[in-house]
Amino acid sequence: TPEESKDDVPLPSKDVKEEQDSCPENELIGEAEEEEEKELFSLWIRQVEIFFTNKLFPAFEHEIVLRDKRQEIKKQDAELAGLRVIQAEELKRLIAEKEAEEEAKKQEAA
Repeated sequence: TPEESKDDVPLPSKDVKEEQDSCPENELIGEAEEEEEKELFSLWIRQVEIFFTNKLFPAFEHEIVLRDKRQEIKKQDAELAGLRVIQAEELKRLIAEKEAEEEAKKQEAA
């Protein structure tokens, strides 16, 4: 056509673009990028697994052990408090008996 000059370069058609997209080099690059993404994801999964296995789960198990120990200590404290009450009552009874004996001795002596 008369409007076209020698310097004008025609735009590539759809067929040319599709050929460029299906180029083996682009496929290899795409596969390499995909493989790298899979590898990074796999690494991330392993790191998360290590975190859960080595940090979180042992800490949770330790918390359970501490909780059980606290309950055990509370039971022991309750038992000791009960024994102290019994000892205090027995001590009061012994003191009362001794005072009664002393009072009886004073009355006998008088």
